[in-house]
Amino acid sequence: MGGDAPQPSRSRLVAQLALATLVVIAAAWQVYARVLRPEPAAAASPRLEDSAAARVTAVHGVAEREVDGVWKPLAAGDRLGRTEVVRTAADSRLTVDLSGTVVEVDPLTRLSIEEVTALLRRLRLQQGRIVAEQTVEGVTLVVENQRGATARSTARARFTVRDTGAVFAVATETGEVNLAAAGASVRLPAGQLSLVESGAPTSPSPVPAELLLKLAARVADEEERCVVEATVPAGAEVSIAGSKATLGAGGVMKAEVPGTPGTRVAVEVRDVSGRAERREVECVAGPVKLDAPQKINWK
Repeated sequence: MGGDAPQPSRSRLVAQLALATLVVIAAAWQVYARVLRPEPAAAASPRLEDSAAARVTAVHGVAEREVDGVWKPLAAGDRLGRTEVVRTAADSRLTVDLSGTVVEVDPLTRLSIEEVTALLRRLRLQQGRIVAEQTVEGVTLVVENQRGATARSTARARFTVRDTGAVFAVATETGEVNLAAAGASVRLPAGQLSLVESGAPTSPSPVPAELLLKLAARVADEEERCVVEATVPAGAEVSIAGSKATLGAGGVMKAEVPGTPGTRVAVEVRDVSGRAERREVECVAGPVKLDAPQKINWK
């Protein structure tokens, strides 16, 4: 017998609609996942909080930090942030811990903290001398100056860096350091020294156990001035009568101080490794020559 086809039940229609909806949702997800979903952001390189990265652990004498152009005293326990500049006065020292990198700052030194991350410590020595000790494996320590020279260590090491304004000197005590300047670089294993003056680093040489110092002094004609001349070890720092002296090429230095015949002038020299000696020279009338080289018995 003929008749109308049976109609689907209401529950069957609901089930069919639900299935169709699921198919559409699944297809839309596939399109989103393959085409529209943004790529996950690249993981940021691990970085320590600047406020926690550098901490002053010791201050002997007077040490300061620059805050908005004003120098303020530093004390043990102070935190140092990125790009902060610190300085030490005469006869003063400062120790900073940069999360496993210990930096000892000598007197009359100016240093800025350029960058501290989980994988990098970068410092800029503006003047003076520091001793840097890297105690953490897998971290790169860089000490640079304002003229583009860099000392770099990628493993445990202890080394000294001095910048006199004319000479950037690096001496390695333990480990190994790479010194680069003017497009050239040298490798400095333990006990080696290299200098940067106006170009590439000098060839590595052993840090001498004995260094020689020559001194002479004369009274300038018709003036109560004493002219002190000296030849000192390369990369050394010299002070005459308490004032820092500027070294010329080859470690030659000349300075004038108040004095008459018989005046004795104190000369202090400190080599790149931090060894120091103090001597006196007597001002005399008439021309003089540099005295015979004398061995320095380092303190």
